[in-house]
Amino acid sequence: MPPKVNTRTQLTESIRVELCKMKESNPSWKQKDLVKWLEDTHGLKVSQATISKTLKRSVDLLQEEGLLNPNTKHSKMVKYLAMESALYECFVCHQEHVNMNGESLKEKGNIFLRKLYPEATSFGFSNGWLEKFKQRHAIHSFRRFGESGSVNMEKIEASFPSIREELDKWAWKDIYNMDETDLFYQMQADNSLATKQLEGGKQNKERITIVICCNGDDSDKLSLWVIGKFLNPRCFNNVNRDNLNCKYRANSNAWMTSLFFMEWLKWFDSRLGRNVLLILDNCTAHGKKENLPPLHPTTVMFLPPTSTSKIQSCDVGRHY
Repeated sequence: MPPKVNTRTQLTESIRVELCKMKESNPSWKQKDLVKWLEDTHGLKVSQATISKTLKRSVDLLQEEGLLNPNTKHSKMVKYLAMESALYECFVCHQEHVNMNGESLKEKGNIFLRKLYPEATSFGFSNGWLEKFKQRHAIHSFRRFGESGSVNMEKIEASFPSIREELDKWAWKDIYNMDETDLFYQMQADNSLATKQLEGGKQNKERITIVICCNGDDSDKLSLWVIGKFLNPRCFNNVNRDNLNCKYRANSNAWMTSLFFMEWLKWFDSRLGRNVLLILDNCTAHGKKENLPPLHPTTVMFLPPTSTSKIQSCDVGRHY
């Protein structure tokens, strides 16, 4: 006895669209041919009733292909297709430049609805509609961070030939990058679980500066330099700092200064017994190349202004 067909197999919307296209390309195929095609192509066994129901939706499925979540099963058809298409196109065009939220999507959707469907006076842009719209288009909530979005890429790309020319002279293990980063160690996260909306408070911006440096193939990660506010913080009581595998310095602002940078640069230059390239950004504390002290094995290269968030390894999360 042949195995019983599983008639409860559920097809995703992407497979239903593919099925409709197959029928459109092969109009002479019968439902049993499509059943066999599904089994051979996707390993799915369905009844002819499923094929029939899918083909009845063929026009809507093919028309709304771009608006469907491909992994959804039993997706409802979009009621006002032209409105959603216009809203999604508007969203994609503006998301890089304007912070978008649910209310702005509802407001813009209502404008498109009145223009494209003036007779649709009873449609409400509810939270349920909003969630389904976001699900259909894989729209999620993201936090903007960093400065890379404000960089002029044309100016950066113009500097690439000279940067590549210098980098090609060195092996990866001999190319080092140094950068500073702030650690706000007392700042709370700005997202929290709660049973109600909580009011925000002034964040604690107490910080330390951490200096990181490593080479291109990650075979050499230098000890961290940490810059705090206090020369002898309480946490260092009864602690041998030589065992911390980091260098600690302090000033009233916990910032990198030109004096600290010169000290770090001389320390870096003295610890290596071979010629290396050190890549730096144009931080004020780093000064200018012509003002650097004489360095024996180290060659310094400064990156173009405002480019580091795109091309500096230690600024885009490629190391440590």
